[in-house]
Amino acid sequence: MRNVFVYLLGLTIALWLGGLIALFIFVSTLFVNDRATAVLAAPQLFHSFDRYQLMVAGVAIVCAIGWRFYACSIVKKVMMGALLVAASLGVVEIAYIAPHLDGSRVVDHDTFQRYHAIARWAYEAAAALVMVAGGLYVRALQAERNTVYVTRPASAVGGGQTSSATAPA
Repeated sequence: MRNVFVYLLGLTIALWLGGLIALFIFVSTLFVNDRATAVLAAPQLFHSFDRYQLMVAGVAIVCAIGWRFYACSIVKKVMMGALLVAASLGVVEIAYIAPHLDGSRVVDHDTFQRYHAIARWAYEAAAALVMVAGGLYVRALQAERNTVYVTRPASAVGGGQTSSATAPA
């Protein structure tokens, strides 16, 4: 089961970061090539990505928690923190920023610009945090590769527990 958590976590981090980068590229390209179409299409791209982001973030967080049950480390704790903050930014985007953007798009240009700047910061911060989590994921995998898990006999204290020891280099 540990391997399922590890592989799914790597996949979800890759999908999440790849989706964020693709969103940046697609929206930027739309505005460069055809602003009139981009003004109509970009909000739809962001709304659909927001739902996707929350689904992928949920799976990533569940897998990170599952992986930590097998062996906890500082690297995994920091990775988990980065994932949680990035997911929180996604929730803030959906619950707070997007409604203000949608409501002010036509009515109040100044309010729209203010919330657009906040949204841009939130997406860029989420991308940076997911990228950091991806780097920490790789580091945690490297650290576990150097760890050997030994099963104690049932007669040992606590019966059938596992312990970890660092393998000789």
